[in-house]
Amino acid sequence: EHIEDDRAALEQIYRLLKPGKIAVLEVPAGPDLFDDYDRALKHFRRYSIDDLSTKLRETGFRVVRRSHLGCLLYPAFAFIKSRKREIPPDDLHLLVKNQTRDSSGLIVKWIMKLEIALDRWISFPVGIRCLVTAIKQT
Repeated sequence: EHIEDDRAALEQIYRLLKPGKIAVLEVPAGPDLFDDYDRALKHFRRYSIDDLSTKLRETGFRVVRRSHLGCLLYPAFAFIKSRKREIPPDDLHLLVKNQTRDSSGLIVKWIMKLEIALDRWISFPVGIRCLVTAIKQT
């Protein structure tokens, strides 16, 4: 998300890995949720899991696992993002500071622990972040 030419970055990762080795990518999910907050974090984009998987395959990787992180938090996250589409530039630094501090709350930690436990059995269809595991083909 922080690299403008993400395809070139994936090609570089592919080039550096030995055949049969694994790349694990975790990036912001939800292209439709891209907003001023993302711009303040110097993001160029948010991804759909399909788009990320396609870019990995086009680079030569074989995608072996796809899921999302923050599935259980996603409804609240999407609601908040939809209400903060345009943030006055002077308020962005406060939002970034508060968001970072508030995200470590006890409830969020419990929800994430539950999600980690469930992840052993299911792949989450939506979430705050895409998580894709891919192997460099031999």
